[in-house]
Amino acid sequence: MRKKTPFFPNMISFLLKLLLLGGLCVAFVFVLFFFYGNRIPFHRNGYYLIIALYAVALYGLMHIYHCFKFDRVSGRELLLSTFLACVIVNAAIYLVISLVCLGFINAWYMLGLMGVQLVYAALIIFIMRNIYPHLFPTRRLLIICGKDGPQSRQLAMMYARRKSHYRRVDRVVVQPGMGDIGQLLESYDQFLLCEVEEPILSTVLDFAYLNNRSIYIQPTLSQFLLSSAHHTQFQDILLLHQPSQVMTPEQRFLKRTMDIVISGLGLVILSPIMLLVALAIKLSDHGPVFFKQDRCTLDGRIFSIYKFRSMRVDAEKDGAKLATQGDDRITPVGRFIRRVRLDEIPQLINIFKGEMSIVGPRPERIENVEAYQAQLPEFSYRLKVKAGLTGLAQVQGRYNTSPRDKLMFDLQYIQNFSIWLDLRILLQTIKTLFTPESTQGFDEGQTASTVAAAGVSAPPANTHQPEGSPAHSTQEGGETTP
Repeated sequence: MRKKTPFFPNMISFLLKLLLLGGLCVAFVFVLFFFYGNRIPFHRNGYYLIIALYAVALYGLMHIYHCFKFDRVSGRELLLSTFLACVIVNAAIYLVISLVCLGFINAWYMLGLMGVQLVYAALIIFIMRNIYPHLFPTRRLLIICGKDGPQSRQLAMMYARRKSHYRRVDRVVVQPGMGDIGQLLESYDQFLLCEVEEPILSTVLDFAYLNNRSIYIQPTLSQFLLSSAHHTQFQDILLLHQPSQVMTPEQRFLKRTMDIVISGLGLVILSPIMLLVALAIKLSDHGPVFFKQDRCTLDGRIFSIYKFRSMRVDAEKDGAKLATQGDDRITPVGRFIRRVRLDEIPQLINIFKGEMSIVGPRPERIENVEAYQAQLPEFSYRLKVKAGLTGLAQVQGRYNTSPRDKLMFDLQYIQNFSIWLDLRILLQTIKTLFTPESTQGFDEGQTASTVAAAGVSAPPANTHQPEGSPAHSTQEGGETTP
């Protein structure tokens, strides 16, 4: 039987995480007392409250941004996530202090604080990333596939690149009737199952349970739908209960209220930027400023989505196709507004009108829905809620994430819906805007049909520009002007 992870490495890991959070908070306390102390009309308890709010907010945001997952996230992303969490919390606390002081206080000290926090976070992350491989032993992973395919090969390559975690990654294709595989399993610490049939699944589960080995399963859609089921009991019989995935009236009211408030404020605050973008588009080629496109939302209803036009007026004269890197259909102004995610702002109008929500599955074109449903009949499940400006598939996936995997992210959102989950996704969306590598695109010439038929992530080679936002992180093709 495999030994449990030693206590000492876990304690070292915990202390370094505490050191990261504590150091960032100590830097704030220093600035608060030494630079703002004579401006803030606080008594002692007021300072304690501000410090407590800062620590709780920073911890919560760092947790949402996965800043403590030194073993799973790259050093660059860790640093970006930590710095972004500090910027957001510092800005919020600065506004709170300014409100208390009845006027804006000197912001240079806060900017200096962010610089110090950036350097400190880089140091701690560097230390942790370098000592982590020495704290925890590397493992041996076996990927067990029911059939040979590009997705399992891609998984093997992705795991093999994690040298700090795995010293050995192998892939084997097994089918019922191949005989006992128990001897093969003995050589590995972890297993990842991809599309295996029941006899093999039971064999690996039995071995892992009896020998204290960990196991990952890439579920089928049926298995995934049951993943959120609750254990219940009828007399002396244990059952799984999958409740109806319908929002309560209270949830619908709160979600709609949040949509109206955020979209209304967004339209007011961003109106000057919208005016400048509209002028730039009009002056560049004298074409329409906006374009409309029919999309699917709740219960398959069709609505016209609004976006700033970023392509030529005749972008789809040869038929719909997905945008690629260097796509000559994109105008110079369009390339810029796509890169900085401004082309999606008009969708706030759709949200204010009630056709979309701030958070939800991205609305797909009608022809895309038909193409995906031909390969994945369950794709219609995502129409149980309103389409959204951003969603779980956008903050967790990539532009070229397969329709099947995007569907699973959307179903995970639907099955676990809460207002708190919406807020988490909104906060994660801010981070996504600064991580262009999460928006790798498709191969030139790919359509929704070919992507759906492939069923796996398209290769990321020389395709989409790093311009996508949560709204770009869906398989959207060209544009049709109204």
